[in-house]
Amino acid sequence: MEPSFNFFGIINTLGAVQSILIALALFSIKTGNQRANRILGFFLLSLSVVIFDFVLYDTRFFLVMPHLYGIANPFIFLVGPLFLYYAKSLTNPDFQFRPKDFWHFLPFLLFLLLNLPGYFRNADLKRREYLEQVSHSEAAIGTYIIISIINLFIFIYLIATFKVLWKAVKQGGESPFRNATRHIKWLKNLLIAFLVIQTLSTVFDLLHLEAENWSLTPFLVTIVIYSMSYVGIRQSEIFTGHSLHKMFNKYEKSPLTDEMAKKILEKLNHLVENDKVYADSTLSLPKLAQRLAISPYLLSQVLNERLNRNFFNFINEKRIEEARRRLLDPETQQYTILEIAHEVGFNSISAFNSAFRKHTAMSPSEYKKKNNLPGL
Repeated sequence: MEPSFNFFGIINTLGAVQSILIALALFSIKTGNQRANRILGFFLLSLSVVIFDFVLYDTRFFLVMPHLYGIANPFIFLVGPLFLYYAKSLTNPDFQFRPKDFWHFLPFLLFLLLNLPGYFRNADLKRREYLEQVSHSEAAIGTYIIISIINLFIFIYLIATFKVLWKAVKQGGESPFRNATRHIKWLKNLLIAFLVIQTLSTVFDLLHLEAENWSLTPFLVTIVIYSMSYVGIRQSEIFTGHSLHKMFNKYEKSPLTDEMAKKILEKLNHLVENDKVYADSTLSLPKLAQRLAISPYLLSQVLNERLNRNFFNFINEKRIEEARRRLLDPETQQYTILEIAHEVGFNSISAFNSAFRKHTAMSPSEYKKKNNLPGL
């Protein structure tokens, strides 16, 4: 049993290298949604480690580098959580990690600690373990249990990612994906691709098609990685936030005139100042457009072109302005921060804190302390 690179080994190795290069490029970008780019970068680095593991196993190069055998095992538990939080940060520019979010990375840390002794085992012993695994036609029951847990773990996070995507689509007033923004379409396509790959990988495991799983699965991931490179070049605004004029080109055939835009803004200001529409936690682009008696398309155009804001940024700005006023108002200083968050339209204290910090560079409690206001 001699190590040898086949077609899949070569292509998959190139895919892993490309994944690393994209990650490094994402880390270096200083514009756009930097938090989303960094999370995607770590996701791609984790994928590259897993792909390398597949390649070394399939090409028998673990016989040459037995010290690497098993080193990638914990990283499979990073892929799901990182993809989920990439979706969250991409669909919500105000997203920030909370302490409870790090529980999602506990399986990775636990598996890493459990595998640490194995990393320092004798090379000959690890080589024998690898040979024993590849020579057996059927894996031990314990191995199948672990594989089943991993597959279930990944599926759970893919489903959770779909829920994040669907929520963003509904809140944005998109007609399910047809008129979605580039970022939504990008995330949708990535999710579909990884769902297909994970489904095929699970089927291979159930049918004991180990050879196909170790070569074809990373090959499909490699195709996705190169597709990401292509899309990233063609649509650089996904990563950098540049080419905003391209976003406005979709309004080329719009009937909106300067006079119409002026009237819409006047009505919008009236709804904000007098009716405080932002206080409605269920407010969406179509709902606000209905109040203005215009189409969501025109409202989106006015916000983008006249105010340089999207719907979420505009509404959150107004909510934070009201929250700051209430925090300074003697009549509402006895309210808790949670009560104020709900009254200005936020569903959770975490979303309120994230938005408040984005617009003021401090938390609500820090804002109260800075202004010598009573505690919570």
